[in-house]
Amino acid sequence: LIEGNRLQVKPFFDGMLSKALLAERGGDGKLAERTLAQAEIVARQFETSFGESSLSKAIELLARWTLEERATKLRADSLEARGTALRAARDTRLEALTLFQEALALYESIGDVRGIAQAQGGIGYLQWFLDRGLYLEQNIKALQARFAADDQQLIGNTLYDVGLAYQYVERDADMAVSYYRQSD
Repeated sequence: LIEGNRLQVKPFFDGMLSKALLAERGGDGKLAERTLAQAEIVARQFETSFGESSLSKAIELLARWTLEERATKLRADSLEARGTALRAARDTRLEALTLFQEALALYESIGDVRGIAQAQGGIGYLQWFLDRGLYLEQNIKALQARFAADDQQLIGNTLYDVGLAYQYVERDADMAVSYYRQSD
């Protein structure tokens, strides 16, 4: 099931983590524990199938967090989700940027490498519309965060975005081709 649905696994996994954290905050420790155990199975199978440790790293990090850090994770995820929902519309991009920046600060405060990678990528996406002079720099930051998280899908997407920056902003076709090739 996991091997046939690679692109759906991470959103499903993230939903499981949110469910577990919300159950824990609501006082349902058994549901939280059961859901985290299931998420751990998904993470292990994902790593076995695809050689990517991003989900396993998330489980390991979650196990070390305090209740306060887990609450911070929920808050950051909420901000990041709102930023993602608002980023496409021209009149809400500045609000989305603020939300991503707030989420990034929270993710950094708890060492959530997957969250950092997602927020950095959201900021990079927005810079295409808001300040193309920052587009390459921000996507390089996102790329570094995505390598740290070992998120192969996001690494591929960001390599493509860096190629795009070199092609259309920097006007360096050789660098663009190099990044495009790496993104496959």
